[in-house]
Amino acid sequence: MASNSLDGKKVYLRISPDGGTTKYVLVCLIKQGFESETSVNETETQCETLIGTGTPKRKFSFEAAINTAPAAVVSGLGECSHQKLLEWDASPKTELTIEQFLPTVGSPLVADAKFYKSSLGYLTSYKDDAPINDIIKCSGTFSLFGTLDITA
Repeated sequence: MASNSLDGKKVYLRISPDGGTTKYVLVCLIKQGFESETSVNETETQCETLIGTGTPKRKFSFEAAINTAPAAVVSGLGECSHQKLLEWDASPKTELTIEQFLPTVGSPLVADAKFYKSSLGYLTSYKDDAPINDIIKCSGTFSLFGTLDITA
């Protein structure tokens, strides 16, 4: 049987504050994740158990090494800095487009349809940590709303 496993090291997290005109790649990732949870309500009746579902609650989470000197934005694409994350944290109603994707072969920042998720969201938690004798790290959560796009 052929293996089609994905290497997490090759998966990108890209954020746009302006609907896709400018995109920032979160570099130096340590880990990232996606979570989706839907509430379920069960009502037992004489006939059967009825099940109702709520709206899914989705989020992207990340942990990264702090990037204080990001590459400049060129042709609408740049690296996400610590400063940029703080700007979005300071303005909690900044609507962002967040994409998690595996790039296509030969084009590192073009999304491949094999592994792609995108949604609108807000940066709803942010933390940085400066331990002694280690690198400065940051972590956060993007809470998502609207449709989850899974087609690159």
